[in-house]
Amino acid sequence: MSCGQCVAVCPKEALYNAKTPLANQVVKDIKNFDENTAAQFLRSRRSIRSYQEKAVPRNEVHKILDIARMAPSGCNTQEISYHVVDDPDLLHKISEVIIDWTERVLIKSPAIIGSKYFDNIAMTIDIYHETGEDVVLRSAPCLIMAIADKDFAIGHENSYLSFAYAQLFAK
Repeated sequence: MSCGQCVAVCPKEALYNAKTPLANQVVKDIKNFDENTAAQFLRSRRSIRSYQEKAVPRNEVHKILDIARMAPSGCNTQEISYHVVDDPDLLHKISEVIIDWTERVLIKSPAIIGSKYFDNIAMTIDIYHETGEDVVLRSAPCLIMAIADKDFAIGHENSYLSFAYAQLFAK
C-alpha cells in the first residue's frame, strides 16, 4: 500500500510505510471548521469568466496543481498529468481551433442539432466571427489541461475531481 491512507486514519503517526514516508505527508494538525463555514465556502464557488490582463505567476500555478494532485482518484491511480499554457499567441490559437472544430463537427452533430444547446452554440460562433471576441477561453491568461491516456478508463473522472480541487483552492 503506497497511497498514504494510513496517515489519514492514524493521526498519531503510529504507522510507517517506506513508500510514503511520514516526512512527505501533508496531513498534520487538521483544523476543523464548522458546517456553516464549509457550506458558505462551497456555495460561494462560481464560474469565472472575466480575467485580469496579466500573467499568472508560475509559483501560483504550481500551488494550484499541487492541490489538484491531492484529489481523490479511482484506485489511487493518480495517472493524470497537466499541461499549462500561458503564451498569449498559443492561447489564441487554441480558441481558434476549438471554434473551427465546433463549426466543422459539433454544430453538425445529430446530438446537438435540435438540442437546447444548439442556438447558444450557433450564437457563440456568430459572436466570435462578428466581433473577434474570445468566446472560448475568454482571454484567460493561463490554461491548465488535465491529460490522461485515452485507454485509461477513469481518466475523465479523475480529471474532473482534480479540477474541482484546483478551482476551490484557486478561489
